[in-house]
Amino acid sequence: MKNSRVWLFRVLVVVGAGLMALTWTMPWWTVTINELGRDIVKIYPYGLEQNLGEWASYASGADMPGWFGPLMWLYLGAAILALLVGAWIQNKSLSLFGKKFDLPRWIVGLVGFTYVIAAVTAVIVIAMRAGSFFNTPVQGYFSIEFSEIHSGGNASLQLGYWLAWGVGIFLMVLGLLRNKIVGKAKPA
Repeated sequence: MKNSRVWLFRVLVVVGAGLMALTWTMPWWTVTINELGRDIVKIYPYGLEQNLGEWASYASGADMPGWFGPLMWLYLGAAILALLVGAWIQNKSLSLFGKKFDLPRWIVGLVGFTYVIAAVTAVIVIAMRAGSFFNTPVQGYFSIEFSEIHSGGNASLQLGYWLAWGVGIFLMVLGLLRNKIVGKAKPA
């Protein structure tokens, strides 16, 4: 293994971890209601933020349970820690079912896979919650009635959501290509 190739892999993993943290802080889904304003409901991977003002009662119950936000922040911390461990450990393997698995490769790939699963799960939860509480589609135009307000709105998946997919796939591919990037260890 050449030291420069190992450092290239490490830098790519750190870039992936940074992009993961960036997408975590970006909204994944927003709702705009013409009469009330732009992006009045935002969903992040860790929870919902709404700016409905006096109509906030219409969104009551749409939030995730209280334990959800801390659990998701714990997931992000564990995922970034796992990526850093996967980037810095070398020549470690795990024996499972009579086979040897390259540990750094699997750690990075598995984190990417779990992030893709988080994106898939997010859109399913958004579809269920938005449909039941707001009668809102995941993507597209809708009409809504708040007491005396009759308005239209638009719901859409945001750049953060699509980047999350990209980051997850990037990390999976990086895990798969780890041995090609760092090369093989030379026998002593």
